[in-house]
Amino acid sequence: QWTIFKGSEGDRILAFVEPVYNEPLCYNATCHAHPPEQKVLGVIETDFSLVPVDRNIHKLIITTTVYAFFFLSLSSLVLFFILKKFVLAPVAALSGAMEKVASGDLNQMVKITSEDEMSILSNTFNVMTDELKTARESMKDWTKILEAEVTKKTEALRKSQDKLIQAEKMASLGRLTADVAHEI
Repeated sequence: QWTIFKGSEGDRILAFVEPVYNEPLCYNATCHAHPPEQKVLGVIETDFSLVPVDRNIHKLIITTTVYAFFFLSLSSLVLFFILKKFVLAPVAALSGAMEKVASGDLNQMVKITSEDEMSILSNTFNVMTDELKTARESMKDWTKILEAEVTKKTEALRKSQDKLIQAEKMASLGRLTADVAHEI
């Protein structure tokens, strides 16, 4: 049976205890004087110090911890650069372009050459900006047409108003003439 216990100095000790059984070869031999009824002849006990094993385990824990730290640091650094190149930089480009579009500059185009969602997003942004630019130009053209129509109708109303004023003058003159003719 194997057991581990603390020694007097606090070190771990592995103990092995095994009984020595009285077997037929032993109690039938001429050199032994053990009766067959005695089942156990004795006990073998050995103690092994685990200090060297514990030192190795401690060294392995430290080494594994150091390697794990360096591996995680390197992995984090590589992951940061990958994320920066494939996520952060495209998002920053899109964000900057959106700010410029929001301020009125519709000539913004985002060029992302990767073959992933960021490329699809930039292409969609470019199409949207193009459509906004076309819509703004159409609105400007439509505004010019409306202004021309308003100017034309205003001119027509002014001419009609001038004719009404002239007609009112003629009617007043006609009444004056009729009054004068009646008096005469």
